[in-house]
Amino acid sequence: MVVPLAFVEANKYFTIKNVNSNTKDRITLAEKGICTGNKICLIKNTNDNFIVKIGQCQYVIGFKFAKNIMVEC
Repeated sequence: MVVPLAFVEANKYFTIKNVNSNTKDRITLAEKGICTGNKICLIKNTNDNFIVKIGQCQYVIGFKFAKNIMVEC
């Protein structure tokens, strides 16, 4: 089942299946490793800000990005 990252359970790793966004936003996310095929972990969801972990790096992304990152459960 594929769902937006914004609606998954915290502290679990998921495989990114698709990033539904414009080209500029996809490039910005890809520079951080948020692209199809990579594993991502939602660490915490606070006030529509999401702390995610990709490899050894952690990033804060907004709801706008989190709802467009589709992951496989």
